[in-house]
Amino acid sequence: MSPKVRELTSDAVREEIERILLSDLFRDSPTLKRLLRFLVEETLAGREDALKEYNIGTLVFQRGEFYDPKSESIVRVQASVLRKKLVAYYAAPGAQAAIRIDLPKGHYVPQFQPVIAEPEPVPAPPLPAIPVPRRWPVAAGIAALAVLVLAIPFWFNTQSKPAPQTEWRNHPLWVGFFEPNIPAKVILGAAMFYYVPGTGLIVRDNHIQMPDSQDTRERLGKLEARFGAKLNPAEIYTGVGDAVAAYTLGSFFQQAGHPLPIELSRHSRWPDLVTNNLIIVASLRFYSMRQELPFPTEFQLSSESAKITLLHPRPGEPADYASVFTGHETGTDYALISVWPGTVPDRRVMTVGGLFTWGTAGAAHFATNPGNLRALAPKLQSDVGKVDTSKGLQVLLRVQVKDGQPIGEEYVTHRWLR
Repeated sequence: MSPKVRELTSDAVREEIERILLSDLFRDSPTLKRLLRFLVEETLAGREDALKEYNIGTLVFQRGEFYDPKSESIVRVQASVLRKKLVAYYAAPGAQAAIRIDLPKGHYVPQFQPVIAEPEPVPAPPLPAIPVPRRWPVAAGIAALAVLVLAIPFWFNTQSKPAPQTEWRNHPLWVGFFEPNIPAKVILGAAMFYYVPGTGLIVRDNHIQMPDSQDTRERLGKLEARFGAKLNPAEIYTGVGDAVAAYTLGSFFQQAGHPLPIELSRHSRWPDLVTNNLIIVASLRFYSMRQELPFPTEFQLSSESAKITLLHPRPGEPADYASVFTGHETGTDYALISVWPGTVPDRRVMTVGGLFTWGTAGAAHFATNPGNLRALAPKLQSDVGKVDTSKGLQVLLRVQVKDGQPIGEEYVTHRWLR
């Protein structure tokens, strides 16, 4: 039987778009929703030749007449995030989709591919019955009973097999994150952008991220006083490394049969601490829920100089760790992975962040890579008398970056918290 190719029509493509936009990956991403819908509708209308960076910037991202794609990379950055999220969608929630929508690298015209269904298996002809001689009724009954007895354990094991579990559930970094009845969630952080009405300007303050905090209200008030207008929030930017980190962590949890939804930082609320284990993914230079919580730390962050300072260095350890880049987004970044007990029993909070977005991606890879986790475990256990996952743990990493891509990460030091 030949494979069946499902019909590809404009209506079918639009139905697939709606399913994508309703998924957890896109539900809280209005900017990516708007971009994907625009690219698809323009292509279906036969206007793919007009899908140029300048047109997308002005029509989707509301850039003004002075928009210069060479100096502002908003379209390229968001297209890259969209491309990765489509890959993530078809790797999990959309794995059984009848149509696949892809955004080729370096292009803005989406491709629509019908999925070829697997051919239906042709049942094998039944084996001829083997008659049992009448003179052996007792032997036949014993043989059948033996087959049944042997089959019972196999049936029980396949029917009552528990949900998949990760081998890392007892690793010091991941203790408590894979409990079956406790959901986990990624809080994806980035600095808030704001439109300045009537000017075509978009401004940001790295410290403005928690909408309900007193700090946010004070800083936003100062910006509004400066521009003499009420500023409107704009969800137009997430560091590419932060998006990659969220995807890496989601894949890690998916392999353990544990879903990991993503929520933007400004939509997160304090009740999340009570109902979920939280993983906050954000550059260390951005103000997030982490700074609002009274968690202990052995590392001090300097957003002005892109530096991490170790408060109590051991003999021979440097105190300061500063990012150094030589141009073309190549150099060394530093990142921290921190884990604390939550604000209520049986909950955990983790932060994953570099001084820059590339460090965040490298830290997420380190925290989910089997080789790194195996090598890290004996280092963490070397602190005799200090290993206590109920108190908290911080791990400092060095991340090598080449042309805007993390190409390797290595352990620097760690601290158990008291």
